Order: sequence, then C-alpha cells, then structure tokens
Amino acid sequence: MTVSSSSANDTSAGTGARTVVVQGLDANYNEVTETVTLNGQTAVTMTASLLRVNYAYVVTAGSGNSAAGNIYIGTGTVTAGVPATVYDIIKIDYNVTTTGSYTIPAGYTGYVSQGLFSAGQPSGSTQVEGRLLVRGTNNIRMTEAITTLNNGVANYVFEYPLAVPEKTTIEATAIGSANNNAVSSMFIILLVKEGP
Repeated sequence: MTVSSSSANDTSAGTGARTVVVQGLDANYNEVTETVTLNGQTAVTMTASLLRVNYAYVVTAGSGNSAAGNIYIGTGTVTAGVPATVYDIIKIDYNVTTTGSYTIPAGYTGYVSQGLFSAGQPSGSTQVEGRLLVRGTNNIRMTEAITTLNNGVANYVFEYPLAVPEKTTIEATAIGSANNNAVSSMFIILLVKEGP
C-alpha cells in the first residue's frame, strides 16, 4: 500500500499536506494505524500491510493549511501521484476521506442505528437511487436499505439497530440517471467488542 498526491506541494517541506494518518485493517482484520510523511507525487510505501482502508486524514500541513492535491492510498504503479488501484482518496482541501465505506474489525460487531442519503442536481428532474449495502468475506453485496430521490434527503432510522458481524463491509452507493447528480451519505455505527 502506498500514499501519494497529485500535487508536488504535498510533501514534508511543502505548502500543502505534510503528513497523513491512515487507519485500516490488516489481513486478519485487526486495526492498524500509521502516520505517513508525504513526498508529493512520489509514492511512499506504508510499513503496514492493509487489506482495507477505513479512514485517513491530514495531520500536518504547510502554509496552505490543507492538502494541495488529491491524496491517494492504493497499490500498483503510480503515475502523476495516482496509483493503478485506488483504495481511498483524500480530496483536495477536504483533509479527510469521505468514502461511504467501513469494514468492521475482527472481534467486534457493528450496530448501524441510522443512515442518511441525500441527492441534488441543477435540474431536479432525474432520479438517483441510493443503497446501503453490506458485503461479507464472500464479497457478495446485500442491500439493507434503498431509496430513490430527485432532490432531497432520505433518513434511515433502524428501529432495531442493524447488526453487522466482524469482517463485514458497510457501504453506501448511488446510481444516477444523469451525470450531474451530487450525492452524499453517512451512517452511524456503534462498535461492540465481543467476548470477555
């Protein structure tokens, strides 16, 4: 797994992001956290070997106080800061990942109490379908909630929290009938450690 940026200014002495923290899971689905010092468009190889990336954020930056480019976490050949396979991304000036995906660590059960999906577009005339999915180690994606919107917000409140077992990924997806749809999602998860 490597970390790189689309901007040469995201480097240890640059005006953009200097260091990022990457939180994820190893091959055994155990939690791993690593701080990475950026080197612009040149890939920095992480010490930890990650199976999943759950979250990443900028911790130090230069005078720009923000990421100057898109920061990529991925594998494979890196071209202009972009790896062949992207696992996650910190968008320029966001300073945190905003991917609608989270994998439950080994030894925990996740309880989803609420999810939210919103969609907006200039014309408001095309449909956007939002889904909350779970994907186990067999990689089969199961739909747990679904909505269709033009412009607006759908709030899922589970009367009984949705139990998600260890090593299962929760993800939000959207399919629009036009290419100008803006969508967002969130879900609230309580992690409970299993066993004594």
